[in-house]
Amino acid sequence: MIIKDLIRLIQSLSTVEKRHFQLKIGDSKKKTNYYILYDFIQSNSQQDTISIIREFGQLHPTVALESTALYLIRLLGDHLLQFRIEQDDWYRQLYGLMMTRLFFERSIDRRALFELGKVKTLAEQAQQHELLQVALRMELSYLSTTNFEDMSEQDLIDIQMKSKSSILHSKQLHEHYSLYELLQHRLLSGEIVKDSKMTQDLLLAELSLSVRGSKNQFSLQKLHLLFQSFFFIHTGDYHSALKIFQQLNDLFDSHRQQWNSPPYDYLSTLDGILDSLRSIGYHREMNKYLLTLNTFCLQNHPEHFLSLVRLSHLNFSLTMHIGNKDAHSALQLLQQIQQHPPLFDVHAIDDKVLEYTLLCSIVAFMHKDYRAAKNKLIQQGHLHLGTKSFLCRVMRILNLIITYEQKDHEHLDYEIRAFKRTFAKRDKLYKSEKLLFQTIKDDVRSRGNHWKQMKLKKLADHFNSIRADKNERQINKYYNFADWIAEQYQVK
Repeated sequence: MIIKDLIRLIQSLSTVEKRHFQLKIGDSKKKTNYYILYDFIQSNSQQDTISIIREFGQLHPTVALESTALYLIRLLGDHLLQFRIEQDDWYRQLYGLMMTRLFFERSIDRRALFELGKVKTLAEQAQQHELLQVALRMELSYLSTTNFEDMSEQDLIDIQMKSKSSILHSKQLHEHYSLYELLQHRLLSGEIVKDSKMTQDLLLAELSLSVRGSKNQFSLQKLHLLFQSFFFIHTGDYHSALKIFQQLNDLFDSHRQQWNSPPYDYLSTLDGILDSLRSIGYHREMNKYLLTLNTFCLQNHPEHFLSLVRLSHLNFSLTMHIGNKDAHSALQLLQQIQQHPPLFDVHAIDDKVLEYTLLCSIVAFMHKDYRAAKNKLIQQGHLHLGTKSFLCRVMRILNLIITYEQKDHEHLDYEIRAFKRTFAKRDKLYKSEKLLFQTIKDDVRSRGNHWKQMKLKKLADHFNSIRADKNERQINKYYNFADWIAEQYQVK
């Protein structure tokens, strides 16, 4: 739906981007339908899409909502593109290629060659081989139309060889990506195990590519280390994975000239490293990468990028305290945030924001403030987003535990049935979920010590199976629900 995409786009705008957009449209805001729609969405950002459509239709019945929304998306898109051209070399190169082609079409060759020269320089510095190859092909086509005027054969061959080299680098990069994506798919789907022939074939193919590839190519080195780290994490070799994380971090640090501007790729890599450390329970090792994240805030980056950095830093800091069972430090961090409100939309439906909501609820739960924990979960309807995000599933598990702690058994039965209707039909229930439902059904808390001891002995292998099962990490990485279940069986 167009209006839904428009709401998402407007919610993603930084303060600076909003201010520049409003300056751009100027006095026309008093009479244009698209500004009326923009201002209405801005003023009602906490409402859902259906409410916005309904209320806007009641207030402005003569405005064609779909066509106005489509025009506003295009207008905002053009505005944001201009921002990105000023900030990001990749956008600048694409813009330069378009300008080059335009000038060639109008026979303004001198200006076209000037733009083409800038693109080639940027592409070589950033090792953007695909864009470099396009630029070189445009140059060769131009030289052909001018009959290679004042050009020696050797100069022509040099340009051709440079173009061929960029094609080979692009091919190598594609092969690396193909193997990495194949490894991800097979490991995540459980199709291969560590010592299988399929796994060994993938490893040998990737190693062969790494040996053949240039060791000076940042992109190839990055993909090689990502491949290795992903393999070690998902096969349980955590010590080797930590070494690879360090090499990956050092690689980015020593190739700052190859960073995107802003460095979204580095942020994504750091998010991946921190999420992997969280998944395997290495919470104390997270602090080093949190310090690296924090350095981004001291640099001159666009506001949207900085807001993502702040949110990642906040989420993983809370995760580190929760994983270390340091509820006091987690609460102190949230109290600091309340004094200096976060620079992101806490009402946006985004995985990072949902994660922030979940972590806030976990902190309240750890302090046994069950009412506050539940209120954070149900705010803005986050708990009822169905299966749009895996985080919603985790939030609903936490909600079940909170309801159990509140001894609301009537509502608890309804929530369990609703949970099974939502998730059991599409996906298999996790072992942690099944054990949680059984624990609640048995009402372990009200049982005697002898019953608990006998039951805990029977479930010992089940708990060990959950802790050893890599698929269970997805459920337990935000908060160790398996440990909470085990605590219910402890003798009082």
